[in-house]
Amino acid sequence: MKPWSRMGRAGLLATTTLILAGCASAPTKPDAPDPLRSFNRTMFGFNQKLDRYVMKPVSDAYIKVTPHPVRTGVTNVFHNLGYPYVIINDLLQGRAKSAIIATDAFFWNTTVGIGGIFDIGNKFGLNSLEQNFGATAGVWGIGEGAYLVLPFLGPSSLRALPGIPLSIFSNPMYYANSTTAQYAASALDAVNTRASLRAQIRMVNQSLDPYSFMRSGYRQHQNYLIRGGQSSSQQMLQELGLPAESGADKPPPKAPAPR
Repeated sequence: MKPWSRMGRAGLLATTTLILAGCASAPTKPDAPDPLRSFNRTMFGFNQKLDRYVMKPVSDAYIKVTPHPVRTGVTNVFHNLGYPYVIINDLLQGRAKSAIIATDAFFWNTTVGIGGIFDIGNKFGLNSLEQNFGATAGVWGIGEGAYLVLPFLGPSSLRALPGIPLSIFSNPMYYANSTTAQYAASALDAVNTRASLRAQIRMVNQSLDPYSFMRSGYRQHQNYLIRGGQSSSQQMLQELGLPAESGADKPPPKAPAPR
């Protein structure tokens, strides 16, 4: 768990959608009540300062001294370590096929991929959907509850809070014998994640209201996961508080029947 990582991942799909819509700098509209808004904005500001004065300088230095193939391998390793959490949530959601795909990817990455350095699962077409407990609770029909920005961890909600200990205990690194190794791995994951998300973070910071942008992105991404990765462009734009594209997602007109 690290600053900006969950924030960047949750807003990645939203950011991409805004780029495609040509509205990357447009402010997002309030899409739900925000009873913790004052606290959330304070925590959001804290996280941004932490990123600006600590995470960004360190990640910039990391990029300069670490070759791209090495950074890719590090990213693959930590992505692979997250598979048990994904598998658990897939099973809790009743998505057996997704759980099998994630299990296969974890097995091949860990063995043939040498601990996940090489993403063998992706080469085999074993692409699994990111999952978290907030989405699992949503599949069960539990309401989102208040939106919540956590220090260091970023966007969350009351519904997603139980997923924090689950994500910790399901990570194989938690069971490492050395506490020093655990802290070193967490620090490396944080820096590497910040480095890989620099473009998305820059876009969030350049938006007219970064807090609202990130909040809408988090909620949209959660809804995307709850739907099992199925989302039309109309739904994505609507959840971001943007106007729907006219004529988008409409089926093509039927060809006239032959006479």
